[in-house]
Amino acid sequence: MSYCVHCGVELAPSEKECPLCGAAVIDTIKPWEEPKHYPYPKTLQRTYDSIDKRYSAIYASLFLAVPVAVSIITDICISGNITWSWYVLGAGLCIFCFFLMPILLKKRHIYLNVALDFAAVLIYLALIARLTSFSWYLPLAAPITVITASVFMASIYISKHAKPFSAAAAILVLTGIACVAIEILIDNFAFGYIKLFWSLIVTTSVFITALALLFIQKKQRLKEEIKKRLFM
Repeated sequence: MSYCVHCGVELAPSEKECPLCGAAVIDTIKPWEEPKHYPYPKTLQRTYDSIDKRYSAIYASLFLAVPVAVSIITDICISGNITWSWYVLGAGLCIFCFFLMPILLKKRHIYLNVALDFAAVLIYLALIARLTSFSWYLPLAAPITVITASVFMASIYISKHAKPFSAAAAILVLTGIACVAIEILIDNFAFGYIKLFWSLIVTTSVFITALALLFIQKKQRLKEEIKKRLFM
């Protein structure tokens, strides 16, 4: 039995090179001859488990529909109408849009998936508002959801088409603006007038950070050093 001169691993007689480090095996006493039988296959055969994700998603959708349907039927039998089962229906719709719809779509449509996700959230909030009060849905919940969806989709677009530090700066600025808009909605709904406070703190912080990122983007040496330090 011989050993690799480079890493010291024990070598089988059939080895032409070290399986660990790749160093050539040179035996001056007994030159290498191809064995009649290898202790392992000559070529690496990769096998992949073929899983039909869309098929699984269809079955998962059917399983998801069962508790929703049972809840609705039970609610009607007990209450004579659909009351609390609206919560189950909305939750099932969100789960379907968040996890199953992207799998069922043949092609990856990230903007469509995000739009469907936030549409499901809007519908779920509308169902909750129907059972409580509509007073908070239109002036507060719906616009906040739309603002969040807009920032999210814009962030995806920016991250794909802009340089990393510039993209991060732009997303931070959008986040700050969104915080101001959300606080305006909350103040107007809760107090009837606008008194900006916390959003200005957030906006100031993100704007300063965004300026720092833009400065780093222009300084190539500093940018490369940061990437090196962060293993980017």
